[in-house]
Amino acid sequence: NLISVAFAVLFIGLSVDYGIQVCSRVSEKKIDLQKKNTQPKDKLFSIAKILFIASIPSIVGFISFIPTDYVGLSELGIISAIGLMVGLILNIIFLPSLIKIVFNNMEINFLTYKKLNLMNFIFRFQKSIIVLLILISIFSFINIKKIQFDSDALNLKDQNLQSVKLAKKLIEQNPTSDYIASIILPPKEFQDFNKNHQIFEDENIKSFFSFQKIFEKYNSDELEYLKFLLSGSSKKKTSSQNNEIERFLKLLNIINEKKIDDISIKANKLINIVTNLEKNNFSLKFIEDLLFKEFDGLISYINNINKIPKNFSEKIPNNFRDRYISNDNYERVELFPAKDLSIPKNLKDFSLSVEKHFPFATGMPIIQFNAGNVVIESFVKALTISLTFLIVFLIIIFRNFRLVFLCFITLICACILTIFFMILLSVNFNFANMIAIPLIFSLGISYPIYLIKRYEDYRDMEKVFLSNTPLAIFFSGLTTIFSFSTLYLSSHEGTSSMGMLLFISLLNTLVSSLILLPIFLKNLKIK
Repeated sequence: NLISVAFAVLFIGLSVDYGIQVCSRVSEKKIDLQKKNTQPKDKLFSIAKILFIASIPSIVGFISFIPTDYVGLSELGIISAIGLMVGLILNIIFLPSLIKIVFNNMEINFLTYKKLNLMNFIFRFQKSIIVLLILISIFSFINIKKIQFDSDALNLKDQNLQSVKLAKKLIEQNPTSDYIASIILPPKEFQDFNKNHQIFEDENIKSFFSFQKIFEKYNSDELEYLKFLLSGSSKKKTSSQNNEIERFLKLLNIINEKKIDDISIKANKLINIVTNLEKNNFSLKFIEDLLFKEFDGLISYINNINKIPKNFSEKIPNNFRDRYISNDNYERVELFPAKDLSIPKNLKDFSLSVEKHFPFATGMPIIQFNAGNVVIESFVKALTISLTFLIVFLIIIFRNFRLVFLCFITLICACILTIFFMILLSVNFNFANMIAIPLIFSLGISYPIYLIKRYEDYRDMEKVFLSNTPLAIFFSGLTTIFSFSTLYLSSHEGTSSMGMLLFISLLNTLVSSLILLPIFLKNLKIK
């Protein structure tokens, strides 16, 4: 489905992530001269243990999606949890076996670089980095309300499809065409429902339509005045004289000079027609018949605009009647919004206004608004389950509350940076890209775990950066990030927005883990 399609790139990205961690550890040279050079199997056991620890929160994070009410999210949880288990098992059993067969104890080289340069850069500018983080946090907190949840399903479809373009064009011309709410009223309540109902005091409600409105006489002061002007015109005969034609042309010239959009253009065309007819010596009677032959019929049509035929009710098709009246005489009433509901805030206000007076109302705006609430509640539920497990799990594996705190503060910083870029790029949440926030914690926690576990081994940040771990985290993070970012290339807006937000969130998680976490570890002086 729209959400679980992300599993394909997720599986590739995370499986390669595990593979890079295995290969980097197997190829790692001796760092601490006081320790004996470890055997490949010892290195493999060490990284397998860390991979297992780092992958458990990710698996549980996806399992937490399963009990939610959002079916798309629930199915993604089932598929991804199984996929991660398969990826983990293959990378700690099959991949080492393959390495043993292919390389047969040959030396494996991992990318080398001046490993301490990054560490020196981070600690040289650590104060500036922290100040920048504080400023970004303040900006994000002040402007966070700019991020909204877009529950309009039309915005998730391929915007290049002709059907989507047409639908949007129709909505622009008449924003209320697809955005109406429906309420069902029993006969007694329907009799009391009219334009004086208190719901119409709300600024978000414009008007209503019901089946009975068909039989109401249309009243308009402008229409009555037009009828007054035309009264008796059909009985008068036009005097076919030259002065009448001249008077007619004079009036057309006045209209033409006023430059009243299309009216002046049509007046100019009419002047040319009459002038040419005169030049060609057509009779005045011919010109009169040509221009005013249907005038009596037009007057008759205007005079009957607001009149309802006696047998009008018999002419209404049953299928139209059945849309508004049930067999037991319940009436469906359509409520029209006063504002453009393609704007998320207006849709929310309209839905809340309708449900305040009629809790059982339905219609596209109500469905979209409540579907959005279900999605948000589902993600909050999944995030709560995931975080609860994560806290307990980290306490068990670290047995140090300060390290647990550092893991979470790193991920919170990633969230702040993600919100910051969402505000800058005007990115809103929707049904598809909401998975990015829970994944910051369930997937992103592996990067701090890799780094902190290595820091526990050496108790020295310099030795951590001399190891392959930071570079392995960097490249494994990039594989996950860029595999997700391929979703951005999709023509489907929902899938594309998912790829974009996952790219932003996971990149910020990687930055937080490799830049902010070392600063925190050094300054808190954890032993």
